[in-house]
Amino acid sequence: MHIKFEGFEHMILKFLRVVLIFSVSLVFFAGCHETSTQPTSVEPVVQSIQAPEKVYTESNEMITIRVNAWDPQGVSDLKTVTFTLLDSSGAFASGHFNDDGTDGDIIPGDGQFTGVFSGKDFAGHGTRVFLQVAAEDQEGHVSSPARDTILVHSGKMNALPKIISITLPDSVNLAVDSVLTLSAALTDPDGEADLLGLGVQVFPAQGVSPVWQDTLFYTGASGTGQIEGQLPILIFKNKQGEYIFRLTALDKSGGSSEAVIRMVHVFKIVHNDPPVLSELSAPDTVSRSSGQHFVLSVRVTDPQGLADVSQVYFNTYKPDGTPSSGNPFFMRDDGQGGDATAHDGIYSLGISISTQNATGNYRFVFYAVDYSGAVSQPIVHIITVVP
Repeated sequence: MHIKFEGFEHMILKFLRVVLIFSVSLVFFAGCHETSTQPTSVEPVVQSIQAPEKVYTESNEMITIRVNAWDPQGVSDLKTVTFTLLDSSGAFASGHFNDDGTDGDIIPGDGQFTGVFSGKDFAGHGTRVFLQVAAEDQEGHVSSPARDTILVHSGKMNALPKIISITLPDSVNLAVDSVLTLSAALTDPDGEADLLGLGVQVFPAQGVSPVWQDTLFYTGASGTGQIEGQLPILIFKNKQGEYIFRLTALDKSGGSSEAVIRMVHVFKIVHNDPPVLSELSAPDTVSRSSGQHFVLSVRVTDPQGLADVSQVYFNTYKPDGTPSSGNPFFMRDDGQGGDATAHDGIYSLGISISTQNATGNYRFVFYAVDYSGAVSQPIVHIITVVP
């Protein structure tokens, strides 16, 4: 029994131990729940810095830096944003930004603080400066610092050149024009001496690669900012269509202006002038009873060359005004049919008069026609037929 009693007692003690451990665990976990509650943040926060990537020590333009800050109690609780400029040796300038609508700040009380600097503020501190800012609220709480890096260049930023005007023909005739004249008026805020020239790129209307590109260099010889060049028509490679000219002013510092776009219509229409008659050789009077055979001849020239002459002929009209039944009478320049020399531009035809012809004035009208259908001015000649 004693042994049984001892076993029962042991079981009671084991049960009490388990209850004790469970109770302690509840207290432990309950305690953990209470300690996980986060305290309310009161410090302001710097959300962003808007600073230029690089500045120029001799720049004439002011450098504006903006800092956006936030506060858990609202932006009205923000007091200021302080800044520090640092170089490799440490801080060399400090101060605070404004949010009162002055000195470059746009809207007062919006949480965006503004600071304005000059290029000289960064001079003498190497090529890299660090900007460190922190926001402070009305209760004296200060945010974690935020940093940005600004690259510093000596001198001043290159001012880009500009195109004032462009003169370029709207169209080009490949059959007539040999060059395309392009002129422009350019300007550069850094002075005329900084002008390099005019960049020219020529694209087909449906293409992405230029068919031609070059630079017309500015020499100053044509006057202030004036530049003129002649582009060979060969740049169009004898292909008709619409072409896009992309033009930019270039300076010696590597700057370029905004592009100016012009369209040029390229076509090919061959201009044609008609042939010209001259030096007609024909008798004024012939006798129908003489049985005389005579030659009519006329010189022909053509602005496009003798090879462009298609026909040379004459029509005759009887003394009563009616046309002859044999019209037209074609003349030759092949050394035959009364023509003395072939291909010399003198067209000839031998004719004769018989007793069958009526007497009176016969009107001869001479023409020349080229292969384009252009007709010369006529030459009219009267031959009087006598008995």
